[in-house]
Amino acid sequence: MPPNNQTRQSNKQNGMKEWLYECCIVELARCQPADLAYTSYANWSNRRRRVVLSNVRFADELTKRGFCHKKIEGCTIYTGFAVVQLGLF
Repeated sequence: MPPNNQTRQSNKQNGMKEWLYECCIVELARCQPADLAYTSYANWSNRRRRVVLSNVRFADELTKRGFCHKKIEGCTIYTGFAVVQLGLF
């Protein structure tokens, strides 16, 4: 039986939670360029053969989790976390 929409949504959320846990430091004072965060997430998802959220959906999911994104000097960043497994890009 194929998963219903609620199950698919739960899997997406679990993937985001796992990526944050495995690849990031979550601290209020941290910040991360948005393009590097998305690249890390997409590569992490691909290695685990998971569906990769679009860049827009990725941003939406992070916002739902309380992270902010903003532009500083023409660069979009997320605040509240930083990717630490840079060697996995």
